[in-house]
Amino acid sequence: MNIYCPKIIILYALQLFVGLFCISSFVSAQNTSPTELERDKKLLESIVQEIEKLDNEQRNEIDKLQSSSREKGEFETTNQFDKRVTDGEEKWSEISAEIDYQDGVKRDSLYKELNEILSKKYLNSFHPMLGTYDADNQRFPLYINGEFFDQLSIPLADAPTFKSNIDDAEAIGHFGLALNINNKASEYLISGSIKVLGKTYSVGNQLLTIPKAMRMAFGNYDLTAKASKWSLRLQDYEAEDNTVFKVTTLYALPVDLKDYVENGVSKKVLIAISGREELSLEKESFLCHGCGTLFSIAVFRQGSNGWQVEQLRKQMKVHGGDGDGPNPKLQKIGDEKYALRFDLYYMQMGHGSGWTELIGLSEGTIRRIAYIKTSADNTGEMESNKGVEVSNSKITITPSLSSGYFDISVFTSGKIGKLVGKRYVLSPFQKTQTYTYQHGKYRSKQ
Repeated sequence: MNIYCPKIIILYALQLFVGLFCISSFVSAQNTSPTELERDKKLLESIVQEIEKLDNEQRNEIDKLQSSSREKGEFETTNQFDKRVTDGEEKWSEISAEIDYQDGVKRDSLYKELNEILSKKYLNSFHPMLGTYDADNQRFPLYINGEFFDQLSIPLADAPTFKSNIDDAEAIGHFGLALNINNKASEYLISGSIKVLGKTYSVGNQLLTIPKAMRMAFGNYDLTAKASKWSLRLQDYEAEDNTVFKVTTLYALPVDLKDYVENGVSKKVLIAISGREELSLEKESFLCHGCGTLFSIAVFRQGSNGWQVEQLRKQMKVHGGDGDGPNPKLQKIGDEKYALRFDLYYMQMGHGSGWTELIGLSEGTIRRIAYIKTSADNTGEMESNKGVEVSNSKITITPSLSSGYFDISVFTSGKIGKLVGKRYVLSPFQKTQTYTYQHGKYRSKQ
């Protein structure tokens, strides 16, 4: 919104009125009200608290159901109890999945609110701080709110005057909000300008690097350790009661920053993995030997002022092993629609299984939209061919005639134990399943 402010002085009062009108109009157009900024900070923090509360309630509900299902009743025989536990195992996954689905709907709603705030811009003044000048490359390290922001290009001839007058500089910029290590809202600079002795120097983030993306997602980034700190309530391994959870400091390592274009807008998606250990950064010690890592995902969009967070989900999924995790692929799943694709394989107690998981990026909140089995081999845990399955699947993603999302076809072939006469034999089988995108996720037609 541009309003022309006349420079010809007619009356001082008129000039002052017009000047104030211009400033207030520009500020209003750019979401710059200090009251609004403070209100959004509190709102952002309250949403995070609601998400944590929901996580705690879901965990407690599942723990309560699980513990009650394993307690023998006073008027229940041992055989009745054993049968109930065995039968309950089959129903348990269904109950758990339903709880996860219901809470997932609430959680997605909260994340959409969170993302709406993270996508806003605020015009505000700031105090720039400089590091030691690099004369060879003619640039200063620039710090905003105590955090390194970027290398600021200043000509060698201007550098001494610029540095000696930086404390009196007029600096103004567009800011976004991030969540710091304590899940408190703090500002980060998107772009701005620094005026020293009448000369203006531009500050921007038209180039989004991994360090910048990590700062915007986590509120901090250690350039030496190449990690960000944040906190989350996690299970206390040292407690005797496995239901004890405590606030734990996590250390996030960047995995990748991928580029894509959605509806004509340049975007990037950041993938990071987190663990508990101090910054020795030995990945295998992050959670435990054999454990996977917690994935965090953030989507950024490029606007006229620079790059800004559009979506954020720090607590996404645990994948991988030995403290490391896979680097997902960027998968196109529709017309200008994208997802992160995890191709996963797990082996436990002689049972191997493969899965493809899609994490959608195009619906206003980052969430799982597909989890499809792609392989199985349980021969190592079976004493006979009864219950044996050895299979592999091929996934094909093709345009759909019915929606803007592509369909997923899964062709599976292998061998399965079938009863022939009085014994089980391995018999070949083939099947094809088609998944279509409906109501926020991929669902099988069969």
